[in-house]
Amino acid sequence: MNRVQYDLTDVDINIYLCIKEYHYKIRKAINHTANKDYEGAVGLFDEIQKDCHNLKQEAKARKDEKTANISYLLNTYVLLLKSINSFWKICDSLDYQSAWSPLQDGIDCLRTLQKFMANENQLLIKEIAIYLENIEKLYPYVYFNSIEAINKTKICSLCNKSPFDPECNHIAGNLYMGEMATIVIREVEFLGISLVKNPMDKRCIVFMNCDKENIENTPFKLIHTLIKSLDKPYHFFELKLTKRTLPRQYYGSWSENSLCPCGSEKPFKECCSNKEFIENPHYEILSKGRLIQSPQ
Repeated sequence: MNRVQYDLTDVDINIYLCIKEYHYKIRKAINHTANKDYEGAVGLFDEIQKDCHNLKQEAKARKDEKTANISYLLNTYVLLLKSINSFWKICDSLDYQSAWSPLQDGIDCLRTLQKFMANENQLLIKEIAIYLENIEKLYPYVYFNSIEAINKTKICSLCNKSPFDPECNHIAGNLYMGEMATIVIREVEFLGISLVKNPMDKRCIVFMNCDKENIENTPFKLIHTLIKSLDKPYHFFELKLTKRTLPRQYYGSWSENSLCPCGSEKPFKECCSNKEFIENPHYEILSKGRLIQSPQ
């Protein structure tokens, strides 16, 4: 079954007046984030989400499924931008470990938009995808906790029937009148937790030291360098991967149990801790200017 894709501009603003200023408000909210007025951005995002909700309700009343589904995607775009806003607000307090969660929220929103959008050139989706992907690369996380479980009871989120029931006409992950069908797990048996690389859900991280007073000597040095270099959100950048060799004393405060800075994915104490010099991956950050301009 082919998934329906949508042009997010294909909403008749002469009929659906509530969405008329969507794009202007979006650009204005982005500008608040870009200038680090995070609370101002949140206020506008909340207002835009109300507009999206009203659009969905009006579309449902008209039995206009296409517009109702577009309203879901327009709201998802707002959630993406809210996640970026939260990420930068937390980074400003140097709490890079906590900032990981809104970063992953934003990446999840991107996956949804990329799946359903007919044109990824709309709303700068391609550019924002590269932007978040590059930010994620500078985090030190390599291994993640993954839950092993048996899902015993499942129901469809839209009709409350079993997804295997012939009377359930919904496919998980598809949109129906402005709602996404999902499978709800009602009963689960947990078996254990495994350490894995590159899972789909990267939220369950392995804790690492993030000493705010000594960030330069923690595994979060790279993301800290990026945030300082960009200074403000929504500055586009590229990463150039090179290598450099530094004396062991450069890593004087590096935890012996943290991953080795050489990139081997081994604990520091089992790899390069006793070496006189350590070769490590080095990212050069190339600024490309502001990603999104202010509203006119």
